[in-house]
Amino acid sequence: GRAPGFKGGELVDGTVVRVVDYGVFFAVGKGRPLLCHVSELMRPVEKYDVGERVQGLEVFWDEGREFPNLTEFSEANGGEEARTASYKEKAASQMREAVG
Repeated sequence: GRAPGFKGGELVDGTVVRVVDYGVFFAVGKGRPLLCHVSELMRPVEKYDVGERVQGLEVFWDEGREFPNLTEFSEANGGEEARTASYKEKAASQMREAVG
């Protein structure tokens, strides 16, 4: 069965409840927090603070999953163009860390 209440492509606002190295968990309405994987975040995980409100998260369902995931790259936030820009920015910040 699927978690009730969320449709693929739906836009939601979320509050950061937990930050882990593979992503950020957002409280969106009732029920358990939903994960926005690090690859679906606009910023590096360390740039998110617990209690922070993030708008324009898009719900998506992976095949066979019981709970949906979130992506910050909704159309509202610039979609795929934003993803490309963010990817470059994250890569650059990793390079800087590596160089020290």
